Amino acid sequence: MPDLGRVREDRWPTLLIEASALNVRAEFCFPLHIGDITLGVLTLVRRTPGHLTPLQGDDVDVLAVALTKRVLDLGSPLRSAAENQDLVAPVLHHAVLHQATGMVSVQLSVTLAEALLRLRAYAYGNSRTLTDTARDVVDRRLRLEPDPHPTNVTEDEDED
Repeated sequence: MPDLGRVREDRWPTLLIEASALNVRAEFCFPLHIGDITLGVLTLVRRTPGHLTPLQGDDVDVLAVALTKRVLDLGSPLRSAAENQDLVAPVLHHAVLHQATGMVSVQLSVTLAEALLRLRAYAYGNSRTLTDTARDVVDRRLRLEPDPHPTNVTEDEDED
């Protein structure tokens, strides 16, 4: 939203109150994604209203790619944004990650987004890289187990 001052008060009342208190006049949100899977959102705020310039838009695109790679534990934080940008296509579209995500999705009957989240959680919890974890799933050395304590409660379960 390039100018929060032009937003109707009933659209986002709480956001507008908080933004005003912080002197925020513009907000921009950019998805962090790999293919169809959204990993998160990069939100930028500033104190002056107005659209981002084309150069600022390009900078945000590079930042979003770098953050996505960091979230996936595939990018090097020691490389420049330009060096990481050159690796985007081959790294983010690494076949083994897509294959493992699909396998976990089918095995656990969950969405692709949740399957990727489960892979990331397993890798993090076991101090492993996401790529190594994905390779083990694809090579059938690792099979993730269903969550023994799911957090979703259906109405039928709630009535018991």
